[in-house]
Amino acid sequence: MSSVLNAIEIGAFNNAYKTLRNDYIALHKECMFLKGMALLHFASKPESSHFFVKDTYSWRSDPYTNYFYRTCGDGIGLIVPDLPELRCEADKLGISSMVYFGHNTDPVDILSPDEILQRLQRQSIHKSYR
Repeated sequence: MSSVLNAIEIGAFNNAYKTLRNDYIALHKECMFLKGMALLHFASKPESSHFFVKDTYSWRSDPYTNYFYRTCGDGIGLIVPDLPELRCEADKLGISSMVYFGHNTDPVDILSPDEILQRLQRQSIHKSYR
């Protein structure tokens, strides 16, 4: 009888573990999507969302996506997950050219939201003098 109960308990544990694991994976994917969306909007209008991104940028737990980086020639790039919704949003915002969709394993210099804001403000000042 005890072996039957143990088998039932193990089966229940395994089912609970699988459910919890699936819930965690779904929550992680949703979180990655939301972080990517926030960064896309920050890239398009940094002044309007700077404080939100500055506060949430510290919870960037994935070293492979959802961050700004320094490109060749001292430019700015953004890496976000390769999701159709994020591609569509980047197109709507007109910033697809600066976005890499997917995950990066190459070493890059990661930039903070403060650095991004300063760089974008300098770029707009230089454009206004042309």
